[in-house]
Amino acid sequence: MDFKFWKKKKEKINEELKQNYVSAQLSFIDFATNYYNGDKTGMHSGFGITIDTRIIDLKTLQYRSLQLSRENGFGSAILGLLETKVINSGLKLRAHPLEPILSEITTNEYLDGWSNKVECLWDVWSRDKRLVTAKQDMTFQELERVVYRTSKLSGDCLVIRSFNKMGLPVIEVIDGINIESPVMVDRDIVHGVEHNKDGIEIAYYYRNKDNELLEVRAYDNKGKRRAWLVRSTEKRIDERRGLPLLSVVMQNINELGKYLDSEQRAALVNSYIAVVHKKDPDQPGKTDPFTRAGTTVNSSDVTSAAKFKQMQPGYFATKLAAGESISSFDTSRPNVNFTKFFESVSKIMSFSLGIPPECLFLEFDSNYSASRQAKLEFEDLIKKELAIFTGKFNQPIYEDWLDGMILSGRVEAPGYIRALSDVKMFDVIGAWRSATWRGLPKSNVDGLKQAKELEILRKYGWKTDDQITDEYFDGDWDANMRQRIKEAEKLKLVNDIITPEETDITGIDMES
Repeated sequence: MDFKFWKKKKEKINEELKQNYVSAQLSFIDFATNYYNGDKTGMHSGFGITIDTRIIDLKTLQYRSLQLSRENGFGSAILGLLETKVINSGLKLRAHPLEPILSEITTNEYLDGWSNKVECLWDVWSRDKRLVTAKQDMTFQELERVVYRTSKLSGDCLVIRSFNKMGLPVIEVIDGINIESPVMVDRDIVHGVEHNKDGIEIAYYYRNKDNELLEVRAYDNKGKRRAWLVRSTEKRIDERRGLPLLSVVMQNINELGKYLDSEQRAALVNSYIAVVHKKDPDQPGKTDPFTRAGTTVNSSDVTSAAKFKQMQPGYFATKLAAGESISSFDTSRPNVNFTKFFESVSKIMSFSLGIPPECLFLEFDSNYSASRQAKLEFEDLIKKELAIFTGKFNQPIYEDWLDGMILSGRVEAPGYIRALSDVKMFDVIGAWRSATWRGLPKSNVDGLKQAKELEILRKYGWKTDDQITDEYFDGDWDANMRQRIKEAEKLKLVNDIITPEETDITGIDMES
């Protein structure tokens, strides 16, 4: 009877494992061994990347990265911090057509006005949900956050670009966790990405919400790129997919999270145990101290049916039997060394991700120089993250958008249309498309010291007024100057209307 029961139970478990493997929710290694062939703690264990790096179990890494982002506070904090610092409310376009290349076909004044117009048009388009996404459900700023976070969680995100009737790009994104290879094919497909004989990406395969495996070609009939992967980090040669950001510390933060949960649970359970019952060795074995100790200090009534769980704050045991005593429970939880251990491990993981611990934990309790150095180190990481992300996502979409605006006549750019069909004019089209993307403005621990530093940079020409206003104060210097001229004119008008007697306060009795 028992043998048949366990046999059926094992068959049921194996069938569930098989179904999970077929639906791509379980790796082959998990399916074959019921374990994950990871590192750190044994041959068939671990939560991180597989020991044999030639065989990357990408699907399992992606699911576990998603699990950590939802269950582990440390993993969630890392992803949230990077998203806040890199994307925040959205990246701003700064169009910078290259004057040395375009000076022969246009003027500097035209280029300045062109940049302002293009930036305004982009800002208006990027905030219109009807135009940005295929589902018409997100602005471009919201889409940036989704793509960035998805690429960090899953290692990459598939972007599919189409065009509307106005010739402007319409974006659809697919989570990298849904990209997978079809079964039994004789083509060069690895992890859902197909290459041709020259090693060029030509197609991607993903599952939709109806669990259908679909194919999307990387290039359209005219040879224009219509789909590509936005990876979280720069890939190695011949790597087709990106790895989740947390893969390098996945094992560590998983165990650290369990340690934190265990200590917290132990402290909570220990807090339930308020007192310990003691009795002399010669007392009877079956006694209930709370049966005869059910009174408070201010009452002489005996509650013989008192229960331990009924005890409330301020409850006293006053009528114990002879030889019985109650003492406070001495707990050793949480571990007194927990904080130092947690901080040490967290610092190591922070360093491995390139994030200064001060910035990750938002603890700037050192002196000004140390805090400043930590912020500079973090800014270097953000600069790199920004360059990788915008190069893969923002810039290609901006170039498609600019093509549509110029071809439709909304924006004029001499030589641009001709350069689209003449590869020899790559310098012209590249000069018109030149742009940078700015995230959060730079900040400093001490605003006064920062202002003095910027004044020196401006004095010796190391930075311009326009750069300082843009990078540090999230503004436009030209727009500020135009506004100041308007304010000066209004102030002059007010001063001309008001008589000197009205502005003279020397004769006013302040006490009255």
